[in-house]
Amino acid sequence: MPAGSAGASAAAPAAGARARRSARDATAASLGRTSGRMSRLLRLGAGETIAGRVARRLAPTLPAALAGRLADGVVVVSGTNGKTTTAAMIEAIARAHGIACVTNRSGSNMPAGIIGALLSSDGARLGVFEVDEMALPALVPVLRPRVLVITNVFRDQLDRFGEPETVVGLFAEASAILGPRAQIVLNGDDPNLAGVSWAREARSYGVRLPCQDDPHGGGEPELCPACGETLVAETRTFAHLGVFRCSRCGWRSPAPDFVGHIVERDGLASIGLELGGTTVTVAVGGAYNAYNVVAAVAASDALGFDRGETLRCLSRFRPRFGRLERMCVDGCRVLIALAKNPAGANAILSELGCNRWGAIVIAVNDLAADGRDVSWIWDVEFELLAGLRLPVIAAGRRADEVALRLRYAGIAAARCETSPAAAVKAAARLAGGSEVSVLATYTAMLDLRRSVLGRSKAVLDAPDG
Repeated sequence: MPAGSAGASAAAPAAGARARRSARDATAASLGRTSGRMSRLLRLGAGETIAGRVARRLAPTLPAALAGRLADGVVVVSGTNGKTTTAAMIEAIARAHGIACVTNRSGSNMPAGIIGALLSSDGARLGVFEVDEMALPALVPVLRPRVLVITNVFRDQLDRFGEPETVVGLFAEASAILGPRAQIVLNGDDPNLAGVSWAREARSYGVRLPCQDDPHGGGEPELCPACGETLVAETRTFAHLGVFRCSRCGWRSPAPDFVGHIVERDGLASIGLELGGTTVTVAVGGAYNAYNVVAAVAASDALGFDRGETLRCLSRFRPRFGRLERMCVDGCRVLIALAKNPAGANAILSELGCNRWGAIVIAVNDLAADGRDVSWIWDVEFELLAGLRLPVIAAGRRADEVALRLRYAGIAAARCETSPAAAVKAAARLAGGSEVSVLATYTAMLDLRRSVLGRSKAVLDAPDG
């Protein structure tokens, strides 16, 4: 047989296999989108999760193929706190630079939700996805991120993750399989991250408080990544984030590549940051959100975006999906803050005294997305609320336990409501025209949004289904 004929014979089966795979992928994508539309029509959710499950079951190679079509690549954001807000900021910045994006903006950050989002990526050039820490090692080979942002490591959902070292191990596993040109952007103020060997080539970021602010406690003692001795905090922004040194071996937090200096604070309403000589005010409050802002700027620099346009975009940014989101209930303004672990809750509570509130709702559920173990509420500094002398309502599936915890903090709950929406309506009546602040776990936040915004609006955001 002539050599040319042999080559043609070998190529034919390969071409046939590609054609069959392409047809299978197209069918899986179509059926996935159809299942998503049915979910929305039946008002079961946004449909991303079910669409992703169907598509992946029918064509396991489809997700990687869809991600590979994004001309400007993928940005992945992972970490305990701040994923949704940081990803939203990066997406907004990319769009301000004229780049069409696909993202899982509702926070559906497990594989099925991300695959469901990819099914709607027609016309997009950049993917911006928040990814659950546990799912990260499995998704890195699929998404092949150009930039991986790691926000922080806190104790969270002990029934899933156990101790923070487990999460650090997941990040190490994910970093080992990144592509050779991928960039890591991580929180250099977190000693859980700053001292690990795989982070040495990463771009790090940090936040500095005004010089008149004193470091405050609230974080559990952190251990030196070099020798295991308890670290000494030179400055502390909140919890265990800040600048640390070891009195035994001399290790200290490396100087971050990107630093945001807090120059103005207005409680949970806004924060002013100086970055590289330019000041920007962003409509998200609290030192913890300063980290999200600086992370987004660092990631945007890694993507090659113009710094001036990035900061102008952030000055227009508005929070969403339960992350300091504002809405109106019975004529009363309501602010919703997601609180899912002690570090996040304490960071929010520490800012509440800076604004005028009429009432406060603490809503805690114990569904899978919240974490079944709610013992973390006993590590939350609810004592900070005692001095505000405001009505506090316990809400959610674990309202009774919240009320008990409040009692130990010297606060008598004004009432207990299993329904977060009913609790907010009661708070609105007690608020006397002032704003209501709601601290809610994930599914409690979803319940409230669905009730207040109505299924037609909230179903477009909801990740379930």
